[in-house]
Amino acid sequence: MYFKHFLVVILVGTLLCWSAWFLVLFNVDPFTSTGIGFFFFHMSLLLSLVGTFALAMLLYYYHFAKSFVPMYRYVKKSFLVSMFVSLVLVVLLLLLGKGFLNPWTLGILLVSIILFYSLTRSVGASRYR
Repeated sequence: MYFKHFLVVILVGTLLCWSAWFLVLFNVDPFTSTGIGFFFFHMSLLLSLVGTFALAMLLYYYHFAKSFVPMYRYVKKSFLVSMFVSLVLVVLLLLLGKGFLNPWTLGILLVSIILFYSLTRSVGASRYR
């Protein structure tokens, strides 16, 4: 698959996810909805954020990369980072919606993100020695 075709497929999928999110946002009543409405809201938001961040980072890597690395490595890196950032944002939104987001839980979440990042960096560095 060519890079241009890949970008078109990801762009169409992201636009479909954003349209699904707007559809859920304007048609689902949160006061009378069961848990399925909240599930569709958060899942469509997560998928649309993943697509948006992945496209943005992929285009950033494509235009501003200093080294000549194969494009599939940039694709992999952009999707991993976009999935992680999107998941953190949706978890923060879930905690805020449930009323659990306070300075303590935000601090615990930030510390766990820093520990996760340092663990993945140390495992990745030791793998290639």
